[in-house]
Amino acid sequence: MIVNKEHILKARENWQKAAYNFKFEIITPYFISVKGSEKEVFAFVPAYGSSNGTIIELTSPPEYNTDKEIIEWASDNDLFCSFINVDNLLDYDEGYFVEILDDWIKYKNS
Repeated sequence: MIVNKEHILKARENWQKAAYNFKFEIITPYFISVKGSEKEVFAFVPAYGSSNGTIIELTSPPEYNTDKEIIEWASDNDLFCSFINVDNLLDYDEGYFVEILDDWIKYKNS
């Protein structure tokens, strides 16, 4: 997946703003160990998505690629995994973050 570095920084800034405004923890960037190697993912949100939290990775048009290694790692570690279109994170839209968190809380309570 190729995502513009400036877009990653903007997305990170907006997630951190949402975490501050809604009082939840986010760790960004976050590092996981895949097949003995350290791999950076966009973020980890411990309190949403599953009892073990959510791994967030960014994707972008037109391919909207996802990383199977990240998906498998999340599944093996009982975490929810979400790939989010970085274009939706370039501006801070409080309503967008409310929708995401409301959706993820449903998974946590399932």
